[in-house]
Amino acid sequence: MRLFRYGLGVVAILLATTPLIAHDVWLVPSSFRPAVDELVSVRLFVGHGGDEEPLPRRPHRIDRFVAVTSTGDVDVMGRPGSDPAGYLRLAEPGAATVVYRNHATITELGPAKFEAYAREEGLDNVLAYRAAHGEEERPGRERYRRFLKSLLWVGETGEWSDRSVGLDLELVVDELSHDELSLRLYAQGEPVTDALIDLWPLGQNVARAVRTDASGRARFSIGSGAWVASAIVARRAVDDPEVDWSTAFTTLSFGVDP
Repeated sequence: MRLFRYGLGVVAILLATTPLIAHDVWLVPSSFRPAVDELVSVRLFVGHGGDEEPLPRRPHRIDRFVAVTSTGDVDVMGRPGSDPAGYLRLAEPGAATVVYRNHATITELGPAKFEAYAREEGLDNVLAYRAAHGEEERPGRERYRRFLKSLLWVGETGEWSDRSVGLDLELVVDELSHDELSLRLYAQGEPVTDALIDLWPLGQNVARAVRTDASGRARFSIGSGAWVASAIVARRAVDDPEVDWSTAFTTLSFGVDP
């Protein structure tokens, strides 16, 4: 399989049905396979299939918004408050990765909401810690960041591939062949074990959830269309009196040819 050439077309795939929550944010380019020098728009979305909303460009939130290519980074430009959140042109054929990273943000949820959020996101380590330390009735305070990727192939020919771009939390396509997808999850370059990865087709309100193995890998059955994968890692905050947890969200969007 290869990256596909159209942006938002989706082939419905029968998946194990689990509801997605609205914490996910992802990138959607106008084309996953643009031509050389084609103007590509990049939109930010939050939510899930059937209930997602576009996010406007908010410069004060952006720490990095570029396309990583073999010859260097290309800025994704845009106006404050605009949707799409940015535009770019890529002058060289080959693989490119659109990368979005936000500045750290602090949030606090009441005890019940935080416990529900941790359960829904599969953050078993958070729930276990709170139970062991009698924190179930305490609010949950997080300092979080988002690390988003979208995979492009520029030009008509060539073999597509993914690689790490050095994000603090990052999903990398390890293998994509026939009808199977293998993803690896890395935190600061190290594989993350027993983390929940969700994979869903764009526009669909269903997902398949798989936990990573000892090598940080999760395997999925997959078909043609546009896809988003997501993962969350929360770790106990150390030497940070403002928060209890340091949390990273990551998503990866890509397309697959028939």
